[in-house]
Amino acid sequence: MKPVQHTWLDVSGGPLSGEIRLLLERIEKFCEARNWTLGYFGKLVAGDDTIIRRLRDTGRVQARLMLVVEQFLDENEVADRSGGDAQ
Repeated sequence: MKPVQHTWLDVSGGPLSGEIRLLLERIEKFCEARNWTLGYFGKLVAGDDTIIRRLRDTGRVQARLMLVVEQFLDENEVADRSGGDAQ
């Protein structure tokens, strides 16, 4: 069995660092509106309660995980605007 290959985005200081900063701000705003901790968000979305802290500390994230987080936010922010249940 071949080991799983993960594609990592290392954005510490690179051109995507602004995108990661905006994503972190978006996550923080989303959590604040729901009175969620960042750990709860990470556990719910990615199954990892330390993912947001590690992203902030290292600037590295798996590309797949970044897509999952963005998709979750997109779907739930739309639900908020349309009056749906975001939780």
